[in-house]
Amino acid sequence: MLVIIDKEVKDKYRNQYLNLIKKEIEDVEVVDFRESTTLNLKNYNSILVLEPIGENFKSQMKDFFTVYPEKDIEGSYTKKLTITAESILRVLPIDLKAKTIMIINQSDILGKPLAKELIDRGANVISLNSKSTKTYRLLKTDPSILISASGNKGFKIGENHLRFIPIKIDLSNDLVTKDKITSIPTIEILKKRYKKL
Repeated sequence: MLVIIDKEVKDKYRNQYLNLIKKEIEDVEVVDFRESTTLNLKNYNSILVLEPIGENFKSQMKDFFTVYPEKDIEGSYTKKLTITAESILRVLPIDLKAKTIMIINQSDILGKPLAKELIDRGANVISLNSKSTKTYRLLKTDPSILISASGNKGFKIGENHLRFIPIKIDLSNDLVTKDKITSIPTIEILKKRYKKL
């Protein structure tokens, strides 16, 4: 598996995920996106592009995955359910019909594919980003589930806004409460997809 990153960008969560990938999966090659232009990407069965990464390179990879969609192991470039979204679904209740779920993330890796899948499963979805001025007002509607992965270090929601929300998933340390899920089976989903190739 080829993992492409931007080595110049320091990202704690990406680095933790990358270390776990190297530990759990054999035959992983990690390259900087600047070096990937010298590689023949067609020779790899699976390619994982880890963000943050430049928009120009993402555009190039989108073009590549249009021709070789089976190589997009994450799924974000080919509009499949992403690894991250599938991992969150694994920790949610099976029956999501008529549940109100608030997602604070609108990325192509998590927020958008997860919102679509939840809607397809009959849930009511509120999709926000950390810059929304309506977050606290919408929290008063007491969603059944809150999923936060803002990636914004300055974004925090205090316990007083969270106490009536039964399920809280926090992937960016956004929620100031002990009663939350902070770990999802991302590496297990990646391994499962990798074994299928």
